[in-house]
Amino acid sequence: MINQIAQEYANQPVVVVDYHLDILQEPPLFEPPQARWDVIQASVPPGTDLALTWTVVDSGRLYHRGAETTEEAYNAYTAMIDDALAQPATAEITAHWWQDGSSIKIRAVVTNNSTVTLSAENNAGVYGIVKENGVLYETHTTEHPGLNAAKTAITNLAPGATDMFEIEVPDIDPTDWDKVEVIVLVDYQTAPEAHYEQLQAAIATQALYTQPKFHAWFLDEGETFVPEFTSTIMGNPGLTWNALSNQVWLEVEETSGLVGDSILLTTNGGVMNPGWNTAVVTITDSSHTYTADVTVSIYKASPGEVINRIYLPIMTRP
Repeated sequence: MINQIAQEYANQPVVVVDYHLDILQEPPLFEPPQARWDVIQASVPPGTDLALTWTVVDSGRLYHRGAETTEEAYNAYTAMIDDALAQPATAEITAHWWQDGSSIKIRAVVTNNSTVTLSAENNAGVYGIVKENGVLYETHTTEHPGLNAAKTAITNLAPGATDMFEIEVPDIDPTDWDKVEVIVLVDYQTAPEAHYEQLQAAIATQALYTQPKFHAWFLDEGETFVPEFTSTIMGNPGLTWNALSNQVWLEVEETSGLVGDSILLTTNGGVMNPGWNTAVVTITDSSHTYTADVTVSIYKASPGEVINRIYLPIMTRP
């Protein structure tokens, strides 16, 4: 049913994030990242137990403890979503993200359009939430699993003020990086021991990335030639970049350019060792803020080794 709701609201500014909560283990195993778990717990009214499925909207301004029937749950969840959509945004967020190993780094510019000063006193923060779309993990119940999240505290952001914040979300290991989505939101706690209030949320755009980002080749015994191949540098329009290979056998013919340009890659199989040879081309923007990689792996047969290949048919519709 959650998947159905996510599909129904797909064309509206609504994001569904599913966190796994295992209360059957001793001690209980809480999978939600601590930054968001604090917000979820704050949405639980005094004297009320946290129950499954616990659903929060707008960082806990609205919540639902679960329902007896699917219809009741559907009506309750959609009513909360519709209520949230009717609220005016009280912040502006512009955010970009980039991958750094297994971490997601985010740079967000936030303008506080509310009447509340955001500060450490009201636990205000800018959050980065990383999810993977269209994947069902054994630990989750929907195709919208939250992978991790992190918070950067807001020390002082007065009404009308603008500031930049950096967030790093670690330990991201998706099944498919192309399905990763990064959400940035701003909220604060309305009072001690009370729920949080969300000012605004936004989908962060990927600042710098490559397509494709991985190339693989196989060289039979005695072969040294690999045809030239390319990757295109994508990201923020107008961004300039530089490219550098970390192996002498992989050369980059275009070592600088603009987003939208491509790099031409050539190899020298004669200097490779038998077995797997891997090189990484690192793309860095001119401000040295964003990075992206192109990985090239080439397997070179050892003397006397025969590489067996299996060709799979591909069927397409006209």
